[in-house]
Amino acid sequence: MKSPRERAAEGLEIGDRFTIVRCFSDDDIRQFAQVSRDYNPVHCDANYAELRGFRAPIAHGLLTASLVTEIGGQIGWLQG
Repeated sequence: MKSPRERAAEGLEIGDRFTIVRCFSDDDIRQFAQVSRDYNPVHCDANYAELRGFRAPIAHGLLTASLVTEIGGQIGWLQG
C-alpha cells in the first residue's frame, strides 16, 4: 500500500481517500496536557477516568483532531 505522500506525488483525483490509524500513548496525552494546559482529570487521572465510565484516561479532543493535519501535511496541502 502506498503512503499518502507517494499517492499525492503521483497525482490526486476527486474521491481519493486517506485513512490514518494511530493509538495515542499515555505519554502523548501527558505531553498534550502540558502544551494545552488542559489537565482535566478525565485525561490525566486513571481513577477519575474509570469513575466516569472509561477504561483509562482518554485523549483530548483537539489531540485526536490533529490527525487531519497529518493527512494534509503528508500530501502537501497545508500552508503556513
